[in-house]
Amino acid sequence: MRVLVVSWAYAPALYPRAFRWTAVAEHWAGRGHQVDVVAHGVPGAPAQETRGGVRVHRVGGDLANRVRRGLGGGSPAAPDPSAAAEGSAGANGGGARAAARWVHDHTWKQLYWPDFACLWYRPAVR
Repeated sequence: MRVLVVSWAYAPALYPRAFRWTAVAEHWAGRGHQVDVVAHGVPGAPAQETRGGVRVHRVGGDLANRVRRGLGGGSPAAPDPSAAAEGSAGANGGGARAAARWVHDHTWKQLYWPDFACLWYRPAVR
């Protein structure tokens, strides 16, 4: 049987969904099924690889999460500890950062919730 898994998080990402889908996909591949995974790109991971018998295709940029981390927050599902540490230490550019964060929180954040990965869908479909 051929199986396609479409999941924003997949190994080597360190999220519960990545652990779960990696285990499920590798289990199916181990049972002789042809498994392909379309997942979000991970810094340092190749765009295409075979892991545990599963063909993994990583697509899409991470513009929204990079902007959010730059404003002092992480994605709802993937908080960035370094961003929190910067924020607690009194980050530079506090006024501009606070204004940008306010704009983000009152515009884009109202549209994407509860699905922070919504911008990833178009690259995944391609």
